[in-house]
Formats: sequence, structure tokens, C-alpha cells
Amino acid sequence: MEMTSLPVTLREETRALHDAVDRVLPLMSSSITRDEYIDVLARMHAWWSPTERLVPDLLADDFAVSLRARAGDLRADLDTLGVDIPPDAADAALPALTCAAHAVGCLYVLEGSSLGAPFISRHLTQTLGVTPDQGGSFFGVDQIETRARWHQVRAALEEYPAADASLVVEGAQRTFSSLLTWLT
Repeated sequence: MEMTSLPVTLREETRALHDAVDRVLPLMSSSITRDEYIDVLARMHAWWSPTERLVPDLLADDFAVSLRARAGDLRADLDTLGVDIPPDAADAALPALTCAAHAVGCLYVLEGSSLGAPFISRHLTQTLGVTPDQGGSFFGVDQIETRARWHQVRAALEEYPAADASLVVEGAQRTFSSLLTWLT
């Protein structure tokens, strides 16, 4: 019997949560308004910024890829759109990450979010006129760089100790669950 790779297991074990997050975000709606977009950015920043800060200390040298910081893009977008930066979410709203394997799972979620960003960016440009340099930098990621980085993340996940796979999945699930709770 063949073992399933960790990236495949993560995708399968988080699919329902990932889909639930996508359903509560109106980003791909043909009727999204500027106010709805700004609300999404503000809520995302309030959760993303402190969550992003949790990962590096837990991760330490346990994973071959470091987390790419993107909270600054959310801050820049809000600033460009003339919105005050919201306060960070309380610790209770953040994912309960207690070990390096949980941080790897969180990194999987945060890095994976970049993969759909180009589609969202094109949609926001068409529906709202939001471009990467006019309030859409968080979604205006470089596709080539993002794909190359995702290949690095996948390769590192393939090499991660199988004994810790369930903890990595748990960390990813906790991250998605936390985000879903925060957004709803």
C-alpha cells in the first residue's frame, strides 16, 4: 500500500475548511462592492498579522522554507484605500499553534493562499478597478515567484518527518478553523 504524500494529505484533510473560508469571502462575487472589499482587507489584516507573527518562533529550524511575510501588503492596501489599520485580533481568535509541526501546517495555509491570489487580483481589477498598486498588492502576487515558492514548500513538506504528519494537518486545520471563525 502506497503512503499518501503530506501535501496531498493536507489538501484532502483541509478541503472542507478551505471551501468554507472561500464561501464566506465575497472576493470573487460579481457584485462585490468597494466597502465589502475594504471590510475583507481589514478583517484579514486583523487576523493575518498576528497569525503571521506566531509562525517563525515556533518553526525555528524545523522546516526548510521560512514564511513569506504578507501582512505588510494588507497594511499597504488599507493605507492606499485610506482605511485606518484595525487592531490585531485577540490571541483567543488566533490558531492554537503549540509546536513546530503546527507552525508548518499554518505555513501551508498562509503560503497556499497565494496560489489563488492572481485570479482574485484579476477579478478585483475587472469589478472594482483595484490593481496591485492601487489597494490590491496582497492579491497582486508575482505568479512565477509564487509558483516557484509553492514548489519549495511542497518539496519541504515531502521531506518533513512522517511521524509528525498528523500534527502538521492539525496545525493547518486549526489555522483554517481560526480564520473561518474570525471571518464569520
